Amino acid sequence: MTWYGGLPPKSLDSFDPFVKQFSAQYATRRCHFMTSTALASLRQADDESLKKFMDRFGSMTIQIQNLNLEVALHSMLLALRPDKFIDSLCKKPLDSMDKLRERAKGYI
Repeated sequence: MTWYGGLPPKSLDSFDPFVKQFSAQYATRRCHFMTSTALASLRQADDESLKKFMDRFGSMTIQIQNLNLEVALHSMLLALRPDKFIDSLCKKPLDSMDKLRERAKGYI
């Protein structure tokens, strides 16, 4: 209402201009879908456990539509601190997110 009340009098002569101005005003409030590029900034903190990181990684990946497994695995390799789990991923790559979660359980 604040936005609408602040419009100049008689600046909208029909519904179409109103829709355009309203959409332009509130376009940033629309739901935005996360893409796989969001994984590029993901990093395991020095004091973060593998379980906590996997929970965070999982929460992020389920928000990404049509997530490519190779992109997800590559992102994980870049995000994880060096340890036995990342060594296992490099030695024997996985072919599903379920298998990734299962293997991570063995290192948690």
